[in-house]
Amino acid sequence: MRIECPTRSAATPWQKTPTYNGPNYSANATEPEMGFLKDFMTRFRVPEGTNWGWYQNAEVDKLGAEVMQTFDDVEQTKILQRLHEIAV
Repeated sequence: MRIECPTRSAATPWQKTPTYNGPNYSANATEPEMGFLKDFMTRFRVPEGTNWGWYQNAEVDKLGAEVMQTFDDVEQTKILQRLHEIAV
């Protein structure tokens, strides 16, 4: 699929690469918990975080808060698995 974009001009100085149309978003340097939670918790909606789609789910918010306060690795994994089942 090829996306056509207008050519760069004084009217569109923000276009760094006019042949592409979309944000370059990567969380590869983020630890798994926050890289995942910031995409799905209500409190991390843009501009406060990376929840670009304004996803909202009360159970995700509850479990997200719980996992951020849990220091047991096994329990964190269980909570994150449940979060993943709900959100993804």
